[in-house]
Amino acid sequence: MDQELSTIVTWILLLSNALVLGQEFTPRSYCTPEDSCWPTTDDFDELQSLNPSMEVITRGDGGWAEASNLVLNRRISETPGAVVYVRNSSHVQAVVKFSQDYNLNLKIISSGHEFIGRNIAPGCLLLSVAYMDEISTDLSCPEHSSGCMTVEPGVWWLQAYKAADKVNRIVMGGAEPSVSVTGWMLGGGHSPVSPKLGLGVDQVLMLQMVLADLSLVTLTKDGTYKQHINGTVRVEALIILLI
Repeated sequence: MDQELSTIVTWILLLSNALVLGQEFTPRSYCTPEDSCWPTTDDFDELQSLNPSMEVITRGDGGWAEASNLVLNRRISETPGAVVYVRNSSHVQAVVKFSQDYNLNLKIISSGHEFIGRNIAPGCLLLSVAYMDEISTDLSCPEHSSGCMTVEPGVWWLQAYKAADKVNRIVMGGAEPSVSVTGWMLGGGHSPVSPKLGLGVDQVLMLQMVLADLSLVTLTKDGTYKQHINGTVRVEALIILLI
């Protein structure tokens, strides 16, 4: 016990020293709609024209009232500067690059559930993956003998539960059916059956994602990493275990 207590005290002292000696954090300054550096209407139109199935909505556009109110939390009142609905990984890469080119604060939203508003910021460029909602099941997938489910980041748990039920399987998920699968797992994934089956992140078999350098990569549970060139592999968000 004394050794454990000594270790804890040591870590507390190290943390305290880091806080005292560390430099003061200065938030990065981003371009907002009130600044001259904010993209023009022509800039947003070009983003849209290069990605026809993408939907770009800016202030004053039809549908702005709905698009700017996607966060399902009445405590959060921040309004984005523009909203982009993406449908595939190429769209995600284009929006990430656009935000970097114009120094925009990029935020990502799925179902909209968020307790402290990390998916929104005043004047941000809001990337919505709500339209990426394809889902499939495979009982003979190579990732696991019990079968697996592939979901895009806009899939809700209600959709996942129904898809699993159709193949006589269950999938470990959250209690709220309108929460997105990926957002829930990014928070660890607490479930009513977690005491028996673990956290949601324990069920992830494979994850495909777009990185900040615009590369599309695949990460697997066994630690393998693969980069896909020129977006030739379609992003599927993640593959999770069926039980």
